[in-house]
Amino acid sequence: MKLKFCLLIFAFISIGVYCYGQGFSSACYDSQKVQLILSFKNNNKALPFTTFEDWGAAERDTLLLREEFNWFIKTGKGKNLDDAQLMAYLGREKEALHLKQQWDAQQKRRMQRFILGIPAGIAMMIGSSYWLNSIFQREDVGNLEKSGAALLMCGGIGTIIGSSIQLLFSRERSPTDHYLTATQSIEMVDRYNRTLKLKCSNIPD
Repeated sequence: MKLKFCLLIFAFISIGVYCYGQGFSSACYDSQKVQLILSFKNNNKALPFTTFEDWGAAERDTLLLREEFNWFIKTGKGKNLDDAQLMAYLGREKEALHLKQQWDAQQKRRMQRFILGIPAGIAMMIGSSYWLNSIFQREDVGNLEKSGAALLMCGGIGTIIGSSIQLLFSRERSPTDHYLTATQSIEMVDRYNRTLKLKCSNIPD
């Protein structure tokens, strides 16, 4: 009797697994999933991750993570996402807006440093030029005054270079620019993909 009961339970489980497999749509899942991609700089190798378990195994691979790499998020349709776009894709609009505002504020500060730094650097160089000119016209000039004029000139040049660098970094977001860590991202990717699998389980190909 017990054997028949066990066989009956096994049959029901087998039928359920079979029906689940028949009902799952790989096209539904593959087109909507998100992946975290590790892109290694020293070669053309790229590793995709869709679950936290896979990521955890990679983190334990000390040889793998010794290599220098970038990471980014990619959708099933091949679109690369930055942090804010990932949040929006996952339906977390409030967090997406917050990350976008953070980036925009950072870019605004860089532009302000450029706008203020260039005139300040030019003014320091002009002041230094006048100071050096007056030094050359006098004979009783100490080393301290000469050094001061030279430092002012160097300060002006440095200010202009630093301000120009700020402008170079003022650009559009890249999928490899991050406020989130890779671990935070793969946790969200994992939850989203698990939910997506359930959603696609009742849609046959």
